[in-house]
Amino acid sequence: MQPSILAHGLGAVILLLAVGTMVLYYKQLQKYDIFQIIIILLLLSSTVTIHGISHALLEKNYNYNPLNKIGF
Repeated sequence: MQPSILAHGLGAVILLLAVGTMVLYYKQLQKYDIFQIIIILLLLSSTVTIHGISHALLEKNYNYNPLNKIGF
């Protein structure tokens, strides 16, 4: 397997862990002021965007489409 695919998968796992942690500790997130929440949302947005870019590069360079694996 290509290293870029492995790195992409690891990034996906870390992103899911971060979102899961935010859901579990939602009450503690409510204690932050609006600027801290904006920073958290911007970091999450950047992470999702970079993950999406890696999807595009995987599809282009390796003709990889994960939706074909699950029957779409």
